[in-house]
Amino acid sequence: MSGTIAAHVQAIQPHIGAVLSIWPETYCHTLTECWAVGLPVLGTALGAVGERISADGGGWLIERDADPADILTRLLELKRDRAGVRACRDQVLDWQQRIGRHYDASAMAVSYDLLYREIMERRRCFAAPSELRPSVVLVMEQPGSLAPIRLPLPLANTVDRPVVMRVVAPSFPLGDPGTGPADAVLLPAGAVRPRHVPTLLARCAAARLPVLVEVDEATAALLNTDDPKAEAAWTLVRAGAVVIAGDEQAAALLQAAGVTATRLPLLLDASSWVRPAATSSSDSR
Repeated sequence: MSGTIAAHVQAIQPHIGAVLSIWPETYCHTLTECWAVGLPVLGTALGAVGERISADGGGWLIERDADPADILTRLLELKRDRAGVRACRDQVLDWQQRIGRHYDASAMAVSYDLLYREIMERRRCFAAPSELRPSVVLVMEQPGSLAPIRLPLPLANTVDRPVVMRVVAPSFPLGDPGTGPADAVLLPAGAVRPRHVPTLLARCAAARLPVLVEVDEATAALLNTDDPKAEAAWTLVRAGAVVIAGDEQAAALLQAAGVTATRLPLLLDASSWVRPAATSSSDSR
């Protein structure tokens, strides 16, 4: 959000904002900035402004060809309708907690990724277009996590992979279509604090999102013990539609516990490096 706009709003203390576009906006950051500072908006029923206010509330719509006198009349009506303005302000606060907090640059990048893939698919002249979009996997990341430093899983998005990864916080509103598409949730090892795992798993189930669980060596080692933390480890493993072994040691421990796991190479595993080309004796001079 622009600090200049925030400072200006704080100085004049307006009750509402107005976005009176005369052409279809593609997203309208001005509407976002108004909502970010808590202002409901009177907007034109056109393009993204009309679509976003219709979907999330937080304002009122007028027709594109509204006469200036009609706009003034509507503003005067809103001046007298304090209860209505308060109700729209509450909708703005709800938007801030849901979409405003979580529909970030990462979410927009995923949207562009899906769009470009769709366009590329349509331009392929000798292949039948796919009716299925790539799956979007939400990767949970705990800010300030105490997880040990480790090499990350290969989560970079490339067009040759049928999956798009999006990093989100555990507080992400799962199942809310306004925050972008989602098809599954990935819990990397150590990314979510153990006491938060049961609640997070319940939210995933309520949103009907399968969970992919990465298990590190420390967690896998608990499965065949009487340690009090073993129950939490089993809860995590049993919740996974797919269990991913974080390393070879974890894979062996999971196998010993009777857990079927997938082994994905870490980003800098030895298997990811290009082996040096063999040289002949004549090249060694």
